[in-house]
Amino acid sequence: MLLPSSLVVGRCWARARAAPGLALGPWPWPCAGRIGSLSRLHVCRNGPPRIVSPLHTSAPRHAAPLVVFLLKVLSPITRVGVALGARASRMVWVRLSPERREAIKASLRRKRKYFYGGLLLLLGAGGAYYYTHLEYAPITGRKRFMIFSRSDLTKIIEGERESVMQYLVGDKKKLLPAQHPVTRHVVAIVNQIVSSNQDSMEGMEWTLHVIDNDAVTNALCLPTGDIFLFTGMIKLCQTTEELALILAHEMAHAVMCHGAESLAKKSVTDFLTLFITGIIWFVVPNVFGAYFANSLSKRSAALLLELPYSRKVESEADTVGMKFISRACFDPTKASMVWKNMPALTDKDLEYLYTHPSNETRYESLQEQLPSAYDERAKSNCDDRSKREVRSFKKAVHHSIRVTG
Repeated sequence: MLLPSSLVVGRCWARARAAPGLALGPWPWPCAGRIGSLSRLHVCRNGPPRIVSPLHTSAPRHAAPLVVFLLKVLSPITRVGVALGARASRMVWVRLSPERREAIKASLRRKRKYFYGGLLLLLGAGGAYYYTHLEYAPITGRKRFMIFSRSDLTKIIEGERESVMQYLVGDKKKLLPAQHPVTRHVVAIVNQIVSSNQDSMEGMEWTLHVIDNDAVTNALCLPTGDIFLFTGMIKLCQTTEELALILAHEMAHAVMCHGAESLAKKSVTDFLTLFITGIIWFVVPNVFGAYFANSLSKRSAALLLELPYSRKVESEADTVGMKFISRACFDPTKASMVWKNMPALTDKDLEYLYTHPSNETRYESLQEQLPSAYDERAKSNCDDRSKREVRSFKKAVHHSIRVTG
């Protein structure tokens, strides 16, 4: 487990240095406060991180988060409804007499220009809606389709904050307090990332949740800026730089609004899937054949649309995260080693079946980005900043020794 090697304690604040590469930047500093046993980070201008009095939150409501409910419950219900409606329409069609079916087909052929006109109008309206909702992603400039903004998603999650906490954390006793040395160490890393990337993170407020669970090797960040870090992930990281890259990667997801973008992407794929589902259940005569064809179409959509998109945004978060830590004066080469040291969960030859690129692919991609990462680091004058921090640290240690001696 990573622990701060030195603590310089002032009258009401603490500051952690875990490695020579960790140089806390100039003010404004992100401050460390507490909400319950959570570590709240927000930008302030009156000094280094400090601990303030805790606030008490209401008891958690044991309910699934609203976003999870919408995505996991309503979408399947809609698919089932479309399938049943299409199947019922087929049963009605089959029971018609041959003469009646031929009459309907002849009527549709006579009115096909209206059908084609309506289809073109629908496609035109859909295309116009899609085009008017295209925007450029921050930092990378990638063009993407967006329906929801970060504020829209934040409002949804803020309204369900307690249930989200219950869903992700469970027992709040597992949250490490703000005074815990591991929490202080992670706070120092997030401080450095935030203070060095103020322009890219404008309007963001970060809340850190360090969860004492060594069995879970995971980290994630919600659009609200809530960072969840499990101690199992901390133990996997062999250096501060590796942990910094993991944190910066998750923070990049929030900064890039990948959550809102994924909802927009899902709305498009869900619409296409519903259209195909209706056709399959109306056309295929056998129920089992329709079920098989429908399952095949869903898996094909996931393989061709959803999984490639997921891998794309993960790679984008890697790229943006590398920029963040480079500007924060962490060593990019040491940070990229996290994908060498991390246990492999995905085979490179089979990564097209997974939501995340393989560790090998991610490591190779970060190696290609090292020249630009060091350019970003050079722009931050990291060498001069590190020297100033070392001198300040030595003075603080010398002062504390004289006082205690």
